[in-house]
Amino acid sequence: MPSTLLSATTRRSCLASDLHRSTSACLLLSGHRQALVAVQPTIGALVSRASAIGASEGAAAGLAALAAIDAREVFQYQPYWAALAHLEAGAGHDEAASRARARAIGLSTDPAVRRFLAEGA
Repeated sequence: MPSTLLSATTRRSCLASDLHRSTSACLLLSGHRQALVAVQPTIGALVSRASAIGASEGAAAGLAALAAIDAREVFQYQPYWAALAHLEAGAGHDEAASRARARAIGLSTDPAVRRFLAEGA
């Protein structure tokens, strides 16, 4: 994966992170998501990229990436709301996380997913 696809912030964050993955895996994940968006900019790819950014660069960066996605595209997209809930919680925005989690639960049709999201409250 060419390093030109990765921001300097991502590279520094991966090097300094104490994530439960190696630095190279962190860089690969971030680079993979960037490449996926470049090739196929679907809603799933954009949400996945935002989640990877949140994991590698912090919740605020992930939230910024989610905010850049057209709201009309994600209104009924459950993974967006689950990612938003996770990143809002990571940023310490408890009320926003709770609202996003409730929306994700409401959009979920699988009882196991609903339980999993409800337990994250």
